[in-house]
Amino acid sequence: MGVFLTCTTKGYIAENFVQQEFATLGLDPTYSWNDARAEIEFIITDDVGNIIPIEVKSGKRTRARSLQSYITKCAPHKTIKLTGTQGSSPLEQEHIVLPLYYTKYVGNYTHQN
Repeated sequence: MGVFLTCTTKGYIAENFVQQEFATLGLDPTYSWNDARAEIEFIITDDVGNIIPIEVKSGKRTRARSLQSYITKCAPHKTIKLTGTQGSSPLEQEHIVLPLYYTKYVGNYTHQN
């Protein structure tokens, strides 16, 4: 009998993977943000204390309404989205998109330029 992964299950697995990577990198503890129906899975800080929201999307559909809600309410200087697809251009420094398997490189984006 095969294992059936639902969209919800894939999301939990992806979020758990990211949390384990962060713990390994020493980005522990991590925090989250909730507002009404919006949720940002991880909130970290850069090396000068600026808050960086991190949204995790496990599938190919990477529209992140929660991240957009956070941007509107909190105006962060930088955001990171970890997805099941390819990332954004390496030149992008404000709204960074990385594939899930690049989670170990998130720390590279927490340094001021």
